[in-house]
Amino acid sequence: MWEKSFAVYLRNHLFEMKQRNSKISLRNFAKLAKISPGTMSELMSGKSRISARRAITILQNLGLPQSELAKWSAAMGEVPAVHSTLVSPSVYVELVDWRRRAILVANELFPKLTKNEMAASLKLSVKELETTLAVLRQIGLISEHQNGSISNSNWTTTDGPADKNIAAMHESDLQNAQEAISTIPASEREFSSLLVVGNRKQFEKLKKELKNFYKRAQVIMAEGEQNEVYQISMQAFPVIVNVKRGKL
Repeated sequence: MWEKSFAVYLRNHLFEMKQRNSKISLRNFAKLAKISPGTMSELMSGKSRISARRAITILQNLGLPQSELAKWSAAMGEVPAVHSTLVSPSVYVELVDWRRRAILVANELFPKLTKNEMAASLKLSVKELETTLAVLRQIGLISEHQNGSISNSNWTTTDGPADKNIAAMHESDLQNAQEAISTIPASEREFSSLLVVGNRKQFEKLKKELKNFYKRAQVIMAEGEQNEVYQISMQAFPVIVNVKRGKL
């Protein structure tokens, strides 16, 4: 349970603050967290239970960076705050090829791989890779540094209206997934499906949960060493439509 880890974190954080300033007391620490000294003492000893949301607020008050808050949120079962930039529909056409989107998230890999190695992993020639990087720079989604690393920001597309280039992105992902079935061992991939009965109102709730899962997945995969790029794709759609909607 996250409560034990939370108590350990509070104790360690107070210890680190005392190492920097011996005058820091439990009362000072509690004041910084905006809770009473008694509550802080109980939390640090693991005797008090609080909601995940209140715990996140305490961590915010203690000045945790956003990346660490996101990890705690995911561990507590909450939806982490993951900032994404809404890209303009005018650039969608440049992102249809999944390999361009892979390059956008592979910024951790570039200092470790030569362009020849990166091109080979994406099944591109070096010239095609350089062309792709030039396009991504031009539309403002990446910037390259002297050490070979690449900076990028999380990005997202609009939920609607329907766009032919977004549809093409989905088709590209499906083709990539289909190829993975025959080329990647079952032990190194996860394919599953589920058929459920529900209604339109429930389906809207499900879509929200699926989007929240993507945020948690970003936080989970950001922990530890990053040396591979994974595609996570989910599809949800009606296969038997309510006859009252006249679509059977």
